[in-house]
Amino acid sequence: IKEGFNIEPVELVKEHIIVLRAKDHQPAASKPLTTGQATITSMLKSNKAQAEAKLLANKLYEQINQGNSPVGLAKDNNSQWINKGLVGRTETSKVPASILQKAFTLPKDNATVYATTTTNTGDSVVLAINRIEEGSASEITAEQRAQAAQQAGRTTYTSLIEYLKKQADIVRNYELLN
Repeated sequence: IKEGFNIEPVELVKEHIIVLRAKDHQPAASKPLTTGQATITSMLKSNKAQAEAKLLANKLYEQINQGNSPVGLAKDNNSQWINKGLVGRTETSKVPASILQKAFTLPKDNATVYATTTTNTGDSVVLAINRIEEGSASEITAEQRAQAAQQAGRTTYTSLIEYLKKQADIVRNYELLN
């Protein structure tokens, strides 16, 4: 970077390659407090708000499990209870990915299942799964089948490697690497 040379070409997608060059290099340095004070204050306020939201979500979750109405609790706490209807595993345009991920890890049950989670933006939510409809194998595209097969292969390989590591007597001499 300091010398201003190009990096090796990086292929983003087929037939799209980028080459980067550093125009200017500024070494790492501490900022004066006055420069970063607003950023630090904002981060601290955001972290505090996220912690309070998580506490509220957990409190509401407990109250819902005690039989209270989610809609009424949300209204009483200046929050929203939003019904997204039936959603698929990949419908991130309707529901944030972190909520979908949590929803699809919940146990299948005939009764409504509640849970809490935090989104990638730091919002805390209480979610409910009212019913589950099994998908049809005929709806899966060839590309999705290939992706599932690759994922299964990676999972099997990773599991095998972890198993072999646990069974082996491995000695790592980190001091020799320096």
